[in-house]
Amino acid sequence: MEIGKKFIDAKIRASIAVLDWVAQRHPDVRETKKGCFWELDEYKDKLLDADTITKVRDIEGMVARNYWLILAETFDKRLEFEGRLFGKTGRPMAAVDPINALFNYGYSLLESHCIRAINANGLDLYIGFVHEMAPGKSPLAYDLQEPFRWMVDVAVIRSLEQNIFTKKDFVRTDNYVVRLRSEGAQKLVGVVHEQLTTKVKFRGKNWEWGNVLTRRRLNSLIICRARRKTSISLILCQH
Repeated sequence: MEIGKKFIDAKIRASIAVLDWVAQRHPDVRETKKGCFWELDEYKDKLLDADTITKVRDIEGMVARNYWLILAETFDKRLEFEGRLFGKTGRPMAAVDPINALFNYGYSLLESHCIRAINANGLDLYIGFVHEMAPGKSPLAYDLQEPFRWMVDVAVIRSLEQNIFTKKDFVRTDNYVVRLRSEGAQKLVGVVHEQLTTKVKFRGKNWEWGNVLTRRRLNSLIICRARRKTSISLILCQH
């Protein structure tokens, strides 16, 4: 369970760094969503005392809920993004708007990097620390994504600010799911690649984030909290 807590602790700290970066661009969000910021800090502090994996998952869920409520406040309302939890399952399995389509595809790219890292280290893809085992699922890949999801988030946010995508990059299927067309997917691959090739100080050397993720041992990916927070914050402040 301690390893699971480290994954979620890393995700929470990265999420806070992203929100600090977003708040620099949208100062009003700290006031309009101050309740969400307060709750996020509250649940972050509760993680240390969590004594079951169920409590760890609950804390991660509440932090994520507030994280997405804050981000939603900053997106163009014309894109109709209301959050990441919707539909009958309450999970973002099928996008109903362009922004969720971007996040879904971006996370699938990140997942492929995680799977390569897991296979390279000879670990079992189907046994995770936080995510439960289920048919057709890869729990360890989902766990390993958690500390690095911020890279996809930042890539998508930047692309939206730069108006990289147009309506022609998306298609709505017969069952009302929004997906990226091939041209849009290629654009997103480009912006995610740019984020993955950002340099970070790791073990005394300058590494691209993508290399940190795919070429090091899994236990090395659980970066010490102080160094990780500083690295992420510095990278974000450069943009």
